[in-house]
Amino acid sequence: PSHGGRGYEGYSSYSNEVYGNFRSVATLGQRNLVRGTGPSRNGGGLVRIRAGSMRLDGLISARGFQSSSGGGIGITIVDGAVTGVGVLDAGVDSGSNGSTYFRGGGGRISVTGYSAIAPTIVANARMDGSRWYQSGAGTFFYTSAASTDFGNLVVRTTSVYSANTATDELRSAYVNVGANARLSRLQVTNGRVVLIGSGLLQIDELIVASGSFLKINSLPTTISSDMILGVNFYLASSTLTVNGSLTVPANTTLSTDAAVTVSGNFSLAGNMIHTGNTSGLTVDGHVSWQPANNEALPDTLNAGSLLVHTSGSLTVPDTVRIVGLLQVASTLTVNGGSTVHDLAVLTGGTLVLNGVMQINGDATVLRGGTITHTITNSVAASVQLRVVGIMTIASGGAINVDQRSAYFRRSPSYLDGAW
Repeated sequence: PSHGGRGYEGYSSYSNEVYGNFRSVATLGQRNLVRGTGPSRNGGGLVRIRAGSMRLDGLISARGFQSSSGGGIGITIVDGAVTGVGVLDAGVDSGSNGSTYFRGGGGRISVTGYSAIAPTIVANARMDGSRWYQSGAGTFFYTSAASTDFGNLVVRTTSVYSANTATDELRSAYVNVGANARLSRLQVTNGRVVLIGSGLLQIDELIVASGSFLKINSLPTTISSDMILGVNFYLASSTLTVNGSLTVPANTTLSTDAAVTVSGNFSLAGNMIHTGNTSGLTVDGHVSWQPANNEALPDTLNAGSLLVHTSGSLTVPDTVRIVGLLQVASTLTVNGGSTVHDLAVLTGGTLVLNGVMQINGDATVLRGGTITHTITNSVAASVQLRVVGIMTIASGGAINVDQRSAYFRRSPSYLDGAW
């Protein structure tokens, strides 16, 4: 069974949908559905508190047990503070038995209306799903009286989570953020989250721990801070705007069919997968492109400057616009028209040009660097390199189109078989 997090799907490859309002919790956990001789377990209950202020040094618990889901804790504070070192717990007690019966999802916690909240209350909150089959963690939402339209969302589990894209979305905390939502902070630790809703989603601060999973489904999204992925991040049918820098480290994946806009720098050392056909990447700052695998942008690349490292290649089917310096240390394939201020093809770099590239400054091909085009049988779609400034081909550098023509012109004698 599910609540804030999705329960493990079990024998029938099915679990029920998540439910409840994550912003104002007022729902119970679910008991399990008994199969055969399996044990019957009740879900976590519901705790609702309204107070002027609150000090918690003990425990408020609404846990499920093994195969039932975690319950709900909804706390409303009227302008006072929430202090203490205690625990809010709406998770699932998995026990010591790893049976396939034990697969409940985590519950929900909300704390709203306070003037201040102790960091220990936030850090100690628990919303674990059953750890044996990695059921989805629940949700913890907290917001002050001064931020009634938005707040902070935490999805966390204390069990070790290993990312698996085949089951990540299925066993996640599904959160409907509503229309035109804003979150001051979204924090995911060893958890899986799928956000749905409508309109624009704005996240002021995004903190996602390594090994987690985050998918934003059909929501144009703005991240108002630097975004460092420690996570497999999936963005479906939307746009992603990062008002800061975007970093995709090694062993992480940014997957999107959306247009991505970054106001700072963009560093790619992991994977960037585009699943659509109209996406583009616009970066106001510097792009450092060193992907784990060879990558292809489905549309356009706009950047302040670009460095394609030696360990990966980049293919841009349409347009490249670089305001500053384009440095190629590996393979860069450009199939559309391009505008670049300065070009440097470094040692070991190859620029594969299949369109017109306009260089408004200088172009340099260093020793061991090459400019070429793909094999063609026509010059109808001309390949041109236009340099306004100085074109320098250093010793050992080359513009090399050896054996790049598949053109064949048949003569009448050949057609008649006379040769």
